[in-house]
Amino acid sequence: MKNNLNDQFLAKKKNQYFLKRIATIFIRLEMNFNDQLENSTRFPLPIDCINNESKSMLFKIITNTLEYKIVNLLETQLLHIISSEEAFLILEDILSTSSDKFMQSYIKNRNLSLLDFGLNFSLCDLVVWNYTLNYFCTGNSQELEKQHSLNLSNELLEEHILALLDHFVIKLSNIVVDSILNLEDSFIFRDCLQIICNPHYLAQRYLINLKNNLLLFKGLEFYIYNPKFIYENKYCLFTLESGMILSKNIYSNRQKELAVLSRPQLIVLLLLEIQDLILPKLKNFVYLLGKSLIYVFSYVLGTAVKIMTNKSP
Repeated sequence: MKNNLNDQFLAKKKNQYFLKRIATIFIRLEMNFNDQLENSTRFPLPIDCINNESKSMLFKIITNTLEYKIVNLLETQLLHIISSEEAFLILEDILSTSSDKFMQSYIKNRNLSLLDFGLNFSLCDLVVWNYTLNYFCTGNSQELEKQHSLNLSNELLEEHILALLDHFVIKLSNIVVDSILNLEDSFIFRDCLQIICNPHYLAQRYLINLKNNLLLFKGLEFYIYNPKFIYENKYCLFTLESGMILSKNIYSNRQKELAVLSRPQLIVLLLLEIQDLILPKLKNFVYLLGKSLIYVFSYVLGTAVKIMTNKSP
């Protein structure tokens, strides 16, 4: 009887500690998006075109929606494992709910038609999201630490979870704004942009230039960057630092994603393989050729100088 009471007491204390840890993560998540954030990555982001007030509102809506969904999971799915399909639907629901709330903040009774949801997330994104949700639902970090899609340590688990949530908030925000930029109804698009747009992009020239750059980057990301990251086992993570949005490439085991690559992406991988095979040998050849040319030139020049010296009176 005494042992049972001790076990219940320890379980209760452990549960309280875990809930406090989650609350701390949520508080820090909200604080991260309180500041005005500027894009300091090397590539354009859709959120670049909206003003700071709208950007802060969008971040707040997505953060609150994400927290609300996770709290609901804690109440209904505690100690239950969430499948990858359920995790995908939860992420889609967060995006849909957030986009509608954001849109209706400016244009009443109008929902936002989102772009193809699946194209905006890699398999690695979805796997990491699934394990993150399972951590919140079960309180067990072992599965999160053991999974090979991302290297996480128990000592820095809270920091890593927070970084992943930051990443997903930024990624979801970009999808929402990108969907607004691709609205088919020009009147709604114009009315919405008049309110949320950064004054710089109210000029049609600059807005079209941004949209073209985003379109170009999407193509490069799909056909070149993603295959390259998969080949190199890298994962691009959005991070926040001193009011700036940064992107960092971290290690991630992405071998399983090779099976879902399209033919053009596989061609890029083949070219990378050829590059890795030939480039080192080519560098060595150029290096040896250069050394040989320098030796021959030095020898010829030295011989010529000696001959000229001997001939001189």
